[in-house]
Amino acid sequence: MVGTTSFILNRKILSGPGSTLAAVATIQKEDRVLVIISKSVFTHAGTLILEPLAKIDVIFFACPVTGEPTDTTIDDIVRTYYGEQISTVIGVGGGSALDTAKAVSAMLRERKLTASY
Repeated sequence: MVGTTSFILNRKILSGPGSTLAAVATIQKEDRVLVIISKSVFTHAGTLILEPLAKIDVIFFACPVTGEPTDTTIDDIVRTYYGEQISTVIGVGGGSALDTAKAVSAMLRERKLTASY
């Protein structure tokens, strides 16, 4: 029998057309942002999200991803950015990038790896 699993939810999840710019508008200068981007849109990500983040002078990290998220992918990203005190995770691109962003956000907030679940 599998036990109950729970996660601490993030304060805000934005989705849909225009949500990327709406997310940038909510970011404070003291935030530390992880942007998870589908590699298929990475070349356009500069004008879409990275340049606006640079303009508000916030610390951010860009993490390109491909394919469906796996436990290994999520854990690798969490290990890489765990010490960066990420306060905001933004997913840009298709469903795989968004799924990865949601999972990474949850694991960073829980301070655990997927094997814990």
